[in-house]
Amino acid sequence: MIRKAAIDIGANTTRLLIADLRQRKTFKEVFSLQKITRLGEGLSNNKRLGENAVDRTLKALTIYSECIKKYKCSKVRAVATSAVREAINGEEFVQRVKNKTGLCVKVISQEEEARLATVGIYSGLREKPKNAIIFDIGGGSSEYILTDNVANPIKIVGLLMGIVHLTEKYIKSDPVSPLEIQSLKKVVNKKLTRVKQEFKNIHNIPLIGTAGTLTQFAALDLNLYPYDPAAVNGHKMSFSTAQKIFSELKSKTIVERRSIKAMECGREDLIIAGGVVLLESMKIFDKDEVIISDFGLREGLLLD
Repeated sequence: MIRKAAIDIGANTTRLLIADLRQRKTFKEVFSLQKITRLGEGLSNNKRLGENAVDRTLKALTIYSECIKKYKCSKVRAVATSAVREAINGEEFVQRVKNKTGLCVKVISQEEEARLATVGIYSGLREKPKNAIIFDIGGGSSEYILTDNVANPIKIVGLLMGIVHLTEKYIKSDPVSPLEIQSLKKVVNKKLTRVKQEFKNIHNIPLIGTAGTLTQFAALDLNLYPYDPAAVNGHKMSFSTAQKIFSELKSKTIVERRSIKAMECGREDLIIAGGVVLLESMKIFDKDEVIISDFGLREGLLLD
């Protein structure tokens, strides 16, 4: 048995998973932690990782590094995704992480991110569909993946359509205005129309969603407090349920959303943009139901 740590440094959330790997590509979780560090904050405006965002992320990674030592991990994989990929000071950030924490971070491509997320998602599903459309709504980018058999992507479309960027660009009112919602829907629909054109024979295959927006909607649907990954993994949500949750969220202010017990702290402002992407994804692919996965890139890093 090998004890391994996986770190996913995203544009919104920085996540750690420590697990013991077993034979046949399974694992037993030992410890997990995630912090909303919003590394991609302001990136769409100046193409640089901001100092406050870097500081927040370095603090989280310092804690993660101490956890890795405490749990005596023999292998560590740390990757960075869209925020660091896009930033002109991305390499500088990677070096600062190394100097501060000793962690060696690899910046991975959108295609590699999608592939690893697919491996992770399939590992956590009890029912493993042979074909699926998988979508991963990130802070800085979103990936749409078409599989032809278990954990084998045949088509990957990456979009610079993350919820941090969308929120910063399109949402200025609190609560969000109908005009802002309309603008968001328009830009998201346009991007997703291109994805649908590249995917073929998708009529009778399931839609699977991962990342914070999806798990947050599941937590709200199930009224989970505290959050329970086991309850979320594989949870099926109808379009009408997702639409009802979204309608309730958009009518509230950020402070009112923050007071919802099942709302993850730090996600209350981003959930509107995320909800638009979720609903528009279900519409564009003509799906009445989405399967929600708590597993994703971290688990893929462990198992790959």
